Amino acid sequence: MLEDRTFLIKLAVVVLLVALASPAFAELKSSFTASGNNCGLVVSTNNYGGPLDNQKHQFPAGLGNFYSAGNWNWGVHVATDRDGDGVVNDTLCVLSRGGDLPGGVNSLEALELITALAEAGENMESACSRIENNRLYVSTDPDDLADWPPEFREGRSASGAPILRGAQTIASRFGDCFSNYDIGVSVEYQFYFLNFGESNNMVYMHVFFRNMSEYVKWNADPDVREDVANTPDGQIWYGMQQWYCTSNGFRIGERDEAWAYYFPRQLIVQAERDGSEGTFTGHPAAVAYYQRRNPSLRDETLKMTNTCAQGWNTEFGFYPEEPMEGGYNMKRAYRYGLGKWAPAGPFYSAEASGGEYNAVSPWTGKPLDGWPGVLEPEDDRYEKWIWGERNAAQSYNYWSEFHNVAPRDSFSLDAAIMFVYLDPPNFGFPSSQDLANLDNPDVQAALAPIIDYADIADIVAEGGFILPETPAPPPLTVIPGDR
Repeated sequence: MLEDRTFLIKLAVVVLLVALASPAFAELKSSFTASGNNCGLVVSTNNYGGPLDNQKHQFPAGLGNFYSAGNWNWGVHVATDRDGDGVVNDTLCVLSRGGDLPGGVNSLEALELITALAEAGENMESACSRIENNRLYVSTDPDDLADWPPEFREGRSASGAPILRGAQTIASRFGDCFSNYDIGVSVEYQFYFLNFGESNNMVYMHVFFRNMSEYVKWNADPDVREDVANTPDGQIWYGMQQWYCTSNGFRIGERDEAWAYYFPRQLIVQAERDGSEGTFTGHPAAVAYYQRRNPSLRDETLKMTNTCAQGWNTEFGFYPEEPMEGGYNMKRAYRYGLGKWAPAGPFYSAEASGGEYNAVSPWTGKPLDGWPGVLEPEDDRYEKWIWGERNAAQSYNYWSEFHNVAPRDSFSLDAAIMFVYLDPPNFGFPSSQDLANLDNPDVQAALAPIIDYADIADIVAEGGFILPETPAPPPLTVIPGDR
């Protein structure tokens, strides 16, 4: 562990020096490999699968250890009344494994631009994703910093100071008002790269969501335009859940990953199954998503309501299905996200599934709500890691439920993506096809460093992301003498 930490500290110094020596970039960017710390995430603004949909993330940065995700995305599912007839009978969900929420400017702050594009008869999905309208912003590029958009400034105003954290900040805009699923959400990302201590191995995030369904009337699909003809000012989301997913194969090198959840802290983990990766230099790190602050709106705060680890394998006696697969029924997808809090009850129970399932959770002994579902404080294993080593290809995660989200209402979350070496770094997971391993103590010990990282993320974020400063040298007074 000491060897790994010493290596990372040295590497961070090199990365910082390279970043400081790099010339300013004059061209507009749609994709950029972060250079602010050890996390070589590739952030984009033109993908369908989210801002981190990429095959070339590296950790440690520049070493050629590749982490990849076909989709790495955040979004919402909603229950609404599209045609304004007073009946809430429209459920809109992003399917395609979370892949149909594209890069593009859909923000309120871009209202003047978007209106002008629509009035000019543009195809709005294409126009709002063109690089001159929706480029990526990187704080270490003076040209980007000079044009930093209002969405990422104090007060969301052109006169506000750019919101910058640490050695590098990257900002990206997404939205689906003009895409296939046309929920009408604008999603705006800020990624913060800090270059000290354990934060060198983390990416802090702020994700902002706004109901911009008023733009859906300019969708290119005539059927969609007809659907919303009676609600041109947008639609109320009478029910809404937030989701986060990695899918289409999350890989640490080759595809052989384990998964884990720690529900007291909302930690979602993918880790190398056998502790080694032949293509890597050094040990593979686990990748943990920590949603450290859930969205709030008025008097409601979302809570984690369901999860799905899926990879076409049976674990601990159960084979999980995919709730956001292409072609899936949207009402069924929304109900899955509600988990045990769905009106019909736990998703895999006999009652909720109409007899299709009658599954019991191996962790709680209760009707199964998801794989692994969500554990609560009254569950005996609540403070243990829940894990498996066969179904990490897709990870779908849900927080529910807001009500009456009006057009232009907004909310946000704060999170961290953390690259953490397990203890020991070459830990191999036991079989999750054997129920005897359900409470394996070695797994609990191996994953423990991730909780430590979450503690550090809280301290740093709540402390305002303040960088340590080099002490000023003491005053020196020269006194003439015989020496």
